[in-house]
Amino acid sequence: MDAHYKACLYAGIGISDVNGEVTLGQWEFQVGPVEGISTGDQVWVARYLLERITEISGVNVSFDPKPVPGDCATTA
Repeated sequence: MDAHYKACLYAGIGISDVNGEVTLGQWEFQVGPVEGISTGDQVWVARYLLERITEISGVNVSFDPKPVPGDCATTA
């Protein structure tokens, strides 16, 4: 995730946060605030960078919001 964050900063992507999720190895990143419609463009470029970095690293990437069944936190 650090390599992706640094690549986004270097590319001028308005990445604002990176955080771990519930399941080990599951991360998310946020782009913005970015002015206007360029937010969508920056998200696509950030995803492209992530795909290239994971390809080089030999790691799988998924853009599914919940890639593992039952990985969401539940509240009682």
